Amino acid sequence: MVVSGLTVQIDRSKCAGFKDCLGIAPGILDLGDDGIVRVIETEGVDREAFLEACSVCPVDVFVVLDEKGRQLIPR
Repeated sequence: MVVSGLTVQIDRSKCAGFKDCLGIAPGILDLGDDGIVRVIETEGVDREAFLEACSVCPVDVFVVLDEKGRQLIPR
């Protein structure tokens, strides 16, 4: 999926529902009924807040690539 020009992949098998990301990007990320993180907003997203939210995941659920395909997260 694409969020603010960033390609985002979520490894659902890794998500343990720690919720570290949710406090940084409320309204962008949420936990589904299954307790797994999901993106709930892709338009008009604060890119820096989204990147910070993805970077705090203790189990590296998120892989984020920039517009040129360079991996930003995990670093």
